[in-house]
Amino acid sequence: MHTRTIPLLLALLAASASAAPPTPLPITIHSDKPANHISPLIYGHFFEHIYNGGDNGLWGEMVWNRSFEYTDDSAGKWSIDPQTKIISQTALVDGAKLTFGDPAWKDYELSFDARKTAGNEGFLALIRVNNPDGPGPTQFFWANIAGWGNTVSRLQHLGAPRSADLGPRPIPTRVETNKWYHIRVRCEASHIQSWLDDQLVIDATIPDDLDHGGTVGLGTWETAADFKNVKVTDLAGKTLFEGLPELPKPHNTAGFHWETSGPGTVAITHDAFNDDNAVHINAAAGDTAISQQHFALKSGESYHGSLYIKGNPAGGNVQFISEGRSLALTDLPRASDWTRVPIDFTSPIDAPDATLQIAALKGGDITLDQISLMSEAAIKNDGFRPDIYAAFAAIKPTIIRWPGGCYAEQYHWKNGIGPQDQRKKSITPMWDDYDPNALGTDEYMTLCKKLGAQPLLVINTGMHVTGTHNAAEWQPWIQEACDWVQYVNGPADSTWGKVRAANGHPEPYHVKYFEIDNELWRSLQPNPAVYAQAVPLFAAAMKKVDPSITIIAHGGNALDRRYDTTLVNRAAKDFDILSIHHYTDPPQFQTGVADQDHLYTDLEKLIATSANPNIKLDVSEWNLQTTDWRTGLYAGGLLNTFEKHGDHLEIAGPALLFRYTGARDWDNAFINFDQRSWFPGPNYVVMKLWREHYEPTRLETDLPDSPLNLVATESDDHTHIVLKAVNPSNTPLDITATLAGPFTPAHADFQLIAPENLRVKNSMDHPDAITPRAAAIAMDAHTTTFTLPPYSAGVVTVTSK
Repeated sequence: MHTRTIPLLLALLAASASAAPPTPLPITIHSDKPANHISPLIYGHFFEHIYNGGDNGLWGEMVWNRSFEYTDDSAGKWSIDPQTKIISQTALVDGAKLTFGDPAWKDYELSFDARKTAGNEGFLALIRVNNPDGPGPTQFFWANIAGWGNTVSRLQHLGAPRSADLGPRPIPTRVETNKWYHIRVRCEASHIQSWLDDQLVIDATIPDDLDHGGTVGLGTWETAADFKNVKVTDLAGKTLFEGLPELPKPHNTAGFHWETSGPGTVAITHDAFNDDNAVHINAAAGDTAISQQHFALKSGESYHGSLYIKGNPAGGNVQFISEGRSLALTDLPRASDWTRVPIDFTSPIDAPDATLQIAALKGGDITLDQISLMSEAAIKNDGFRPDIYAAFAAIKPTIIRWPGGCYAEQYHWKNGIGPQDQRKKSITPMWDDYDPNALGTDEYMTLCKKLGAQPLLVINTGMHVTGTHNAAEWQPWIQEACDWVQYVNGPADSTWGKVRAANGHPEPYHVKYFEIDNELWRSLQPNPAVYAQAVPLFAAAMKKVDPSITIIAHGGNALDRRYDTTLVNRAAKDFDILSIHHYTDPPQFQTGVADQDHLYTDLEKLIATSANPNIKLDVSEWNLQTTDWRTGLYAGGLLNTFEKHGDHLEIAGPALLFRYTGARDWDNAFINFDQRSWFPGPNYVVMKLWREHYEPTRLETDLPDSPLNLVATESDDHTHIVLKAVNPSNTPLDITATLAGPFTPAHADFQLIAPENLRVKNSMDHPDAITPRAAAIAMDAHTTTFTLPPYSAGVVTVTSK
């Protein structure tokens, strides 16, 4: 030993000797006293088509935005009908804006007529807009008329020096779809007023430090609308502007995930093979191409796909390029009408970041649509990307809730069946994604079958889409739900069973669980009393198609009991399971588990005195909002709470399940992936360990007052007892577990997850920074001793003689 290390070693030994040992924590497990049954369905998952979890994620499609439907419409899709002189905005995006006028304008009135054609809200009238296209931060006001889910109107300022809601309390306002309204906004010094028809809906004074001059504009928020009769006058009535504003000039684009190159023009066109969009390339000025990066090709792996083309490519081609080398080349034919061009090749090298390029040479003029590619390995795996599928399979999901979530709120299942190149996209982009429905009902059912998981379908009531609120308005949505029940469960000679059989699936899928919509407390109809009227109508109609199904009604958000109370009191007899959601902020990784425990207890008491005391709970969305180790501790504590409430809690499933690593938000996913590989979140690591040690019977356990969260479970054959334990505190817990009763232990094993600190994360480069490892455990007769370090979680398995 180097002599300079001796003082350091002595200091460490002295510090160790002086540190107080952990206080022994005695617990007793009664092997002869079962506490409750545990449903295996609490180890379910929630699979939603956001952040490319479906297409380009679990589903093995390698081309992103394959049919050019996902375009950069952040400013809106604006057009003008020259005959009617109506200005239309058709994109359901956040804050579509069309600005015009003189930046020197200060005091004026902006007026126009507006008609909502689709979406969730009303209209935006922009005033005092500064730097809309120039350098520096854009700042503006808008009169948000019938905003916040078509409920109120208010003046807002956005941009520097701060964004703020201005004026007194917002005024209740609602606009109907397909009805014309007259809107007027008056700007006089710091005083801003706005009228909807003759109703004053905004009356606000703006602070002196905010701009008092600038241009004007029209806009919408997650809404499509028409505008006409646009006029700006000064306060004396002199016309400053009247007529049609100039639309933004088009620029070369093929939509999100595509790049353009060359001197020609590239534009989205509605002359499409399928759905709304295709891309048109005019190479009259020279060779012009579209390209997409980030294809991970493997040496010796074969790839198969196709594209649709019409026009003259003038010798153009499709190729994959890696570090300047062309790996595969397919010539494009001249085609007078839409023609499918196969793409088939085997990669000669490993190319983890190859580029797909499609070019028309000088003089060419082509239109492209439906560009698709999948590895042979994915094709052989029923279309699922092998590594991500294997990651999902490893956590052994018992039930999979699908297709959402917010995705289900806008979902039309009929767009996702039949031939891939004939399917329609989802209604609206959300969470960095605009899914083309490549993974539809039949693919989902195949996934469930492969994984041995129960399917759970979430239906759409239209309440998020158009605000349906009575039997007549619900009828088409009820019919769509009933058709779906028949598609998945009906015989092959039924109306929709025939369609299923024609799609290659003659046998019914026998889906048991159906959930009636999602989170309507934030919809256009947030009143639970309205939902309580819808549930019996949907449930009765769906059960008429298949009486064997189980109906799930969604409940409230987080810890709010009011939605659940109204729903249970008014519609308990019409559903079988209550679905609830709760996402916890990272600082509450310790306290959030107890909050949920209390919530479940309260709901169980509410149900016990209802018209249907047999209602079970489904925690259908849960998670902590981070991917550091706090999420793992929270997952372990919450899974233990699910097991504790096993008599009442039948199903559970966290979110997010899948997330592309380049996504902008929601960094809490179980499976995090790019085009090359994936890594597990800490919630994945914990849930996998817990799932591998699932046993169906919880045992009564005597626990002292401490931070320890622990459940004990036993196998049906009484051969082993499992302790799942979490220490969410910053002090070690030295645990002495005594097995009381007839169980005679012979061997104990301890798998421990104990990262260095709370902020440790897994990553693509370090996927095992958080992982279970074998840990020390001692056993003496009926007593087992082990230590949980600070902020740790682990599983002890005790096997009998």
